[in-house]
Amino acid sequence: MGAALRRAVSDHLRRHAGVYVFLIILFSMGVAFGALAVGALDATQRLELSQYLDFFLQTLEDPGVDAPPGAVFRQALASNWRTAGFIVLLGLTVVGVPLVPAIVFLRGFIVGFSVGFLLASRGWQGMAISLLAVLPQNLVIVPAIVGLSGAALVFAGGVVRRPGPHGSSFAVRVGRYLAAAALGFAALTAASLIEGYVAPLFLRLVAGMPAV
Repeated sequence: MGAALRRAVSDHLRRHAGVYVFLIILFSMGVAFGALAVGALDATQRLELSQYLDFFLQTLEDPGVDAPPGAVFRQALASNWRTAGFIVLLGLTVVGVPLVPAIVFLRGFIVGFSVGFLLASRGWQGMAISLLAVLPQNLVIVPAIVGLSGAALVFAGGVVRRPGPHGSSFAVRVGRYLAAAALGFAALTAASLIEGYVAPLFLRLVAGMPAV
């Protein structure tokens, strides 16, 4: 079954490579714009964000303060599933699918802004936080979001186009789309586990690093 699933995914990616290349480019553009947006912050905004980040890191250094990993996991899971559910719903409605690329761009913008601000405000410490506490879960989240978005675009495009003589029925297309959605939700659950139970450990390791 695993081999069949890999073949199905590989075949899907090969047939719709253009869609996924488009989404990856869009995500990359979002990252670039997010990083550039850091430079557009005025002094007051930079100070407020820096003070919030300092407070958060100081809290991590306090052994008496310990955010329950389960609570962090549930919060991350709710956020990730909410985004995924919105993408899947937009695909099912077909008419809402133009919003899907905007979600991918926004995800890239958030990642780019977060990493850009960490690097600009905390130096080497910001780089360490980016690599150890931001990158791990996003290595799973980003492919999952891009995959779900690509599946939504492909599904909606297949509904709009008149199927050929060998085209799949609507029920089969919905089944395949929901199966892809299930894989995406599973991946996002794994990413939420990383964010809740692994990333905080790395954050504690780098919380005391000098911000230079």
